[in-house]
Amino acid sequence: MELNVTFPEIATVSFYQELTERFALAGGATWTNWSRLPEIRFTYTDSSNRGGSDITGSGDDVRRRDLVQPFAWENTWRYGLGLIFTASERWTFRAGAARDESPVPDEIRRTPRGPDNDRTIGSLGLTWTPSSRYSIDAGYTFTRFDKADIASPENPAGTGHVIDGNYEGRLHTAALQINYRF
Repeated sequence: MELNVTFPEIATVSFYQELTERFALAGGATWTNWSRLPEIRFTYTDSSNRGGSDITGSGDDVRRRDLVQPFAWENTWRYGLGLIFTASERWTFRAGAARDESPVPDEIRRTPRGPDNDRTIGSLGLTWTPSSRYSIDAGYTFTRFDKADIASPENPAGTGHVIDGNYEGRLHTAALQINYRF
């Protein structure tokens, strides 16, 4: 089996500006050329997985075909803005928000393999520096995925079943990092 993928180009512009001795503002925007990736295609390089009996009853054995996941995705933007507060030499606090667009344009192109949608992200973080050699970073991120409809007509097995519904998602992420300088 063979797989050739051309990944999308990504362009980012960002900034960091100290507002005062204690406050700084950071932000950025990222564009991703998702239209570069129209599909993922696994191509059989020999006949070892081709042929066999009809497993669907449709007269068309799905094992005789390349495995293809079509995307038809759109290019996207991601925007973010953050505030950094340096309380002292030992303590720094951060907060930020972002809006991330999904490359999936509509409910027909959304699949259970990648049920993506636009999302809003909020983060809080801090750094504690107890000594010149050690620091500890902690962070929390909440991601809310917009409600997304799915009406996927994709049915490679020919069973007549389709996916029709909607979903919403929430994601909580926590991180802790210990840094040692030597």
